[in-house]
Amino acid sequence: MNEAIQIQQLRLFVFAALVLILFQVEVVIEPDWLERTQVEVKTARLPVGSRLRIVHLSDLHVEGWTKP
Repeated sequence: MNEAIQIQQLRLFVFAALVLILFQVEVVIEPDWLERTQVEVKTARLPVGSRLRIVHLSDLHVEGWTKP
């Protein structure tokens, strides 16, 4: 077999393997992957001692492969 063809086949195999790995992460791991981050921001615009809570939810999938 020509060396150039072997290199192309190897590249195709590596690409296919990466696609399969990424697909597994998206379908199997990430749907149950919740992350909570807390950030404290000090500002003079709020009275001293008061709190303001902001909740940001994003990238929620409610159909398809998402687990209930």
